Amino acid sequence: MLIFTRIDMAKISIGFRKVVHLLFGAVVLTLLGVVWGCEKGEEKLSNDVRFLKGETISYDSDGGQWLAVYSSVAWNISYSFPEGSESDWCTIGQLSGRGNDRVWIEYTANAGATRAVDFVVRFDDGQEWTGRLTQLGKNESLPAPDPNVNGWLEVPEYENYGGSEMVLATHYVPGKVDMRNYTVLYDTEHYVPVWVAYPLHKSYTSGSGYRTDAWNFDPIIPENMQTSMFNALGSGYQRGHMLPSASRYVNVEANEQTFYFTNMTPQNGNFNGGLWANMEEWVRSKQGKDRDTLYVVTGAVLSRAESGESIQYTTNYGNDRKRIAIPRYYYKALLKSDYDDRSGSRSYRTIAFWFEHKSANRQVAASDAISIRELEARTGIDFFVHLNRTIQDEVEGSIDMNYWGF
Repeated sequence: MLIFTRIDMAKISIGFRKVVHLLFGAVVLTLLGVVWGCEKGEEKLSNDVRFLKGETISYDSDGGQWLAVYSSVAWNISYSFPEGSESDWCTIGQLSGRGNDRVWIEYTANAGATRAVDFVVRFDDGQEWTGRLTQLGKNESLPAPDPNVNGWLEVPEYENYGGSEMVLATHYVPGKVDMRNYTVLYDTEHYVPVWVAYPLHKSYTSGSGYRTDAWNFDPIIPENMQTSMFNALGSGYQRGHMLPSASRYVNVEANEQTFYFTNMTPQNGNFNGGLWANMEEWVRSKQGKDRDTLYVVTGAVLSRAESGESIQYTTNYGNDRKRIAIPRYYYKALLKSDYDDRSGSRSYRTIAFWFEHKSANRQVAASDAISIRELEARTGIDFFVHLNRTIQDEVEGSIDMNYWGF
């Protein structure tokens, strides 16, 4: 509670009056900042620590990564190697600091068994963070999928789709406690994502981030299972985002994750800069605000067996020269959750869009829209499986065109 004492301004000096005004302004700005921060729904950055390339890295990861510390107090770091793990396989130079900082962890590729290192970060306010960095051994399997995905509305059913060449990876927003960025189902045979699923809310599209162009391998998936896209692709294809860069401006690190190669497909330049870019902007215009959220699945279809289509490829010239499959179709599946403050209830609506991958410089049209049920029939993927089954039956078979602005 704020208590204000009556002050006779005529009896105080001008200098003291300025101090009072400044203090009152600071209180107001602080309160406004609290309200604005809550409205954005962002997580409090209180003594958070993150491995910026992930806590599990592939055996062929070489060089190192940043350990990001988010704090307002002084801190110190210690590390040790667990029993049974190779020791001294990584080093860290900076062992103390204050406030927000990044500490470089250096390591080399792993030719042996899985190895780990345990970190402890102790803060001057008494809090403590512990974390383990694990590097997989050569030819060892990937870690199990994040179990949290089985409760997120945007993640489709994935366990019965494809075979052993499919890998699931989830990325969180560095510096934001438990704030997910996106989940990708990646095809390690054709070097393209099957789909990328993510939530969209205004807290994701505004912040300190910007387009970073930080092209890089996905640190969760071994590099030999991906293809290099540091340079342009063959046959004039562009590196097209599945999760757009402009949809992740919450901070710089979140935007960097959108430039992982597992979030890219070869796209026709006129399609990428035309219809696809317009589609991305249209989706952002429907993003969630306050307690509302938009759940998005962006997918690529290489061919449709019922149409007798073969898979087409482009070569990764100037990189590792792997053949990358070219999608014949792209789609967007949307689930909008709206919260009613008066009744305290939620309502849901869905829509999907289907595009042939060809030169197209136009706006999104109502004729591009199909129902989720139709999209499931075309792709063989079950979308929004974590939504109540009764609600799925109500909203996935039809489209409220007026609601979506058509």
